[in-house]
Amino acid sequence: MGFGWAAEQGLRYSVRQLKKSERAWRNSPLQELPEQPVWAGPPSNEL
Repeated sequence: MGFGWAAEQGLRYSVRQLKKSERAWRNSPLQELPEQPVWAGPPSNEL
């Protein structure tokens, strides 16, 4: 049960979480929004 094993378990967990959130994103109404991602903030010309 060395570091490699722990890292592999962590990686598998991360991949599982990623797939779960990706599925949630696909089912989310947010993807109907325009291309500009919400977290990108306003375009620089509005600053």
